[in-house]
Amino acid sequence: MTKTTTTKKVPDLRFPEFEGEWEKKKIKDFTTINPKSESLPHSFIYIDLDSVKNGILFKNKRISKNDSPSRAQRLLKKNDILFQTVRPYQKNNLLFKLDKEDYVASTGYAQIRTSFSSGYLYYFLHTENLLKIVLSRCTGTSYPAINSKDLGEIKINLPSLPEQQKIADFLTQVDKKIELLEKKQAALEQYKKGVMQKIFNREIRFQIENEAGERIQPPAWEEKKLGDFITRKSIRNKNLKVSKVLSVNNLKGFISQSEQFDNHRVASKDLSNYKIVDRHDVAFNPSRINVGSIAILKDFERGIVSPMYEVFSLNKNINQIFFENLIETHFFNHLVKVGCSGSVRDSLNYEVLEEFKLNFPCIEEQTKIANFLSALDQKIEAVAERSRSHREWKKGLLQKMFV
Repeated sequence: MTKTTTTKKVPDLRFPEFEGEWEKKKIKDFTTINPKSESLPHSFIYIDLDSVKNGILFKNKRISKNDSPSRAQRLLKKNDILFQTVRPYQKNNLLFKLDKEDYVASTGYAQIRTSFSSGYLYYFLHTENLLKIVLSRCTGTSYPAINSKDLGEIKINLPSLPEQQKIADFLTQVDKKIELLEKKQAALEQYKKGVMQKIFNREIRFQIENEAGERIQPPAWEEKKLGDFITRKSIRNKNLKVSKVLSVNNLKGFISQSEQFDNHRVASKDLSNYKIVDRHDVAFNPSRINVGSIAILKDFERGIVSPMYEVFSLNKNINQIFFENLIETHFFNHLVKVGCSGSVRDSLNYEVLEEFKLNFPCIEEQTKIANFLSALDQKIEAVAERSRSHREWKKGLLQKMFV
């Protein structure tokens, strides 16, 4: 590909064998939007807005026609495009590539059928410029949506069909690379889960070294209370020296509260009663620990959390990385569920957490386990970083390869 001198209807990045300006057309002029469907089959795979992520159909639940929701109306054919019309910024769009006629989509999508390159149009629909136009024509605030008629009125620039196809083929190869990386990441994550289950079930043991440097079998794991390894902290921000307000996200761990709540302020104006959290401290939201809102502070030196949070430190008899993996185990989550049961708000008191009885290896074996799992995490993160890098590259391509 070569860079070109940008004119009104020529992309910044173009395959060298093509030249000339692109032609502007309304989407409705070269597509059929929501073609009239034949009668639905007696059973089919139903695609709703939660069935697609990053252009991949990952839910394949078959339902009968009699049990189908009223929104199941779009009978798909190969190369149809599903464009998310409700909250289109989520980009849960799909290029349907299966040669099957038992897939039906929700009316939350616009079904687009074209005799041009459906791949080209599919990628064009993901460009930032197109999304801005779509959002400008949406109605509603909490659930912005564009109707299919307004979508059809949007004008886009079209090169010749051979150039459309070459762009689509190139970006399809980029997507395949991203998909392979994501599958590799998922496989590594699944492998780690399996290994962790065996480690915490004591099916896998790690030898330790004695004082003479000899490798020996470690002592048996001992059942102990979690309270033997943690110390409650409740230091308040009385002098207002700490201003970084944090929250614990069940997927990302500690994050700034502005990120958690999309830049909306939810913290009190008076932060003096907020609790201080230092690096390596653990905090959890008693009302959300049942969905995983517990984490170790690693990315900030210090911050403050809502007074409702519980904060504690780990003592020298427990490895931080071992503890971080321990709280992801099925048995720990089972204890949380049991500890929350009976409470009106499904919250977990710190005193109940202290009483959790778990099996612990000696600190030397904890360290071996932590080093092994950390190495796996590093492999997973390396693949995830490559995936993110390819996604950023694709984002740049979408910006430069279309007008």
